[in-house]
Amino acid sequence: MIKEIINGWFRMLFNPYEKSKERKAICGKCESRGVVSCKECGCVIVAKINCSICECPLGKW
Repeated sequence: MIKEIINGWFRMLFNPYEKSKERKAICGKCESRGVVSCKECGCVIVAKINCSICECPLGKW
């Protein structure tokens, strides 16, 4: 879990993940999207979409 958190925040700040825009579009339409976090896993969406080793808890990406 810590590995995924570090990966997402590092990439968000310094080296955005190449699939982050695609993931952002999917999350933007999701019924489980909160204001800043996912209602399924509790992760901050902007960091989660930049995590190269993370998956959507609903299997959408």
